[in-house]
Amino acid sequence: MSTRSNIGIKNKDGSIHCIYCHFDGYLEHNGLILERYYKDQNKVKNLINLGDISSLGLNVYPDPEYEHTFDNRQKYVTVAYSRDRGEDKRIKKFDDMHDYMISFKNTWYDYAYLYDEENKEWLYSTIHLDYSIEDNFKSLKHKLNELNLLPKISKELDTILKNQVELSKKLFKDEYQICYESEEDCYNNYYELFKTPKGIENQIEILSDYRKDMLNSNLDKKLFKEIDNEINLLHNYLIKEKEL
Repeated sequence: MSTRSNIGIKNKDGSIHCIYCHFDGYLEHNGLILERYYKDQNKVKNLINLGDISSLGLNVYPDPEYEHTFDNRQKYVTVAYSRDRGEDKRIKKFDDMHDYMISFKNTWYDYAYLYDEENKEWLYSTIHLDYSIEDNFKSLKHKLNELNLLPKISKELDTILKNQVELSKKLFKDEYQICYESEEDCYNNYYELFKTPKGIENQIEILSDYRKDMLNSNLDKKLFKEIDNEINLLHNYLIKEKEL
């Protein structure tokens, strides 16, 4: 049985645009994906612009090098009824929260997720069997933390991951634009990579090669220092991880 959800964005003018998602609307799936992979408002708007979806993925867009259809889906990619099955695009639009809330009467939604563009945060609400919705949307991040669903990232690792995002933009410009739809996609990719010592060691090797190449070319001192600093941070983090 599907867990239906509504995913929307509350624009700065108070209007709301939203879509229907058929599968996996519960907090542990859609809620977690939205909070971790859809913090960038442009990515949120790109998601909404797909219209109603069958399932939510980590990415809005498929890899153009491979086929992606409703029946032949790419892994981790959102599946949309319009783009991927040729149906009419459906996006609901409301002038304000009052009209938006009323719209949940006599529907089969289980959860509603709303991105607040003004405060740049995800909110959520459950929809009860009598189709009434909670009066106030609550912080999705706080709820996921209560359920221990969000990864616990130390300040040290957070600094390393943020550095990697910035270095990726500078060192791998083309790959960055192709592989990532937002900064948090890049951040989460390195988070997964650095779960193992091997992943950390591989990244140290890649950065060390770049540092070596820079010595044999026109040296960008600032970038060289950034790479050198990140290598040192990764080395220290690796030592601590191996001691655990």
